Amino acid sequence: IIKEYNLKEIPYNTLRNKKKLRSGGFGKVFKATSSSLGYVAIKELKQLNRSGHERVIKFHGISFTEGMSYLHDIDITHRDLVKHFGFSKYLKTEAITTSKEICGVIPFIDPRKLNDPKYPYDKKSDVYSMGVLLWEISSNGSVPFSSQGYDACLPFRIIRGSREERIIGTPVQYISLYSKCWDYEPNKRPSMPDILRQLNSLELDPKYDGTN
Repeated sequence: IIKEYNLKEIPYNTLRNKKKLRSGGFGKVFKATSSSLGYVAIKELKQLNRSGHERVIKFHGISFTEGMSYLHDIDITHRDLVKHFGFSKYLKTEAITTSKEICGVIPFIDPRKLNDPKYPYDKKSDVYSMGVLLWEISSNGSVPFSSQGYDACLPFRIIRGSREERIIGTPVQYISLYSKCWDYEPNKRPSMPDILRQLNSLELDPKYDGTN
């Protein structure tokens, strides 16, 4: 990818006068001097150096499901599939967050979390988000619930079971898969490896025709 887009790599050891500007959930940000570029900002990403899998992004992302399956295998929960890796948390070392912070946008958030801010994010919360993402793919990139509008009532509708409409022409097995992912009950949702297996064996027919 780097060669394809002609991105230039600047060796870290060629940077001078490194000074930390700030740190946060995503890692640390430094100011430094490059002989070819002048002043530059450096972002030191946490956790990514541990995730040695071809489907987990370094700087470019490919194949959400394979990546998420791998992260769950090493006990990392992402918490926000539509934003940044920086929200991810180790399940073992940091337990599961009970922070009041609500990560991501409303349609992708586990309805259990919407219903109770203290509800702990876990792997099945990621699965719920994956279900919404799979629906979004089937809709050619439509924003979930965009036809209904984003208002204060949306979280309550989701908690009560409101989900996006099925898209005509979508394989029935695919609809069944993402519908299981966004079940309100976490124990009824599949695991990430299960999702990956089902996607790899997906039958493209029959397709949903809008009649049932």
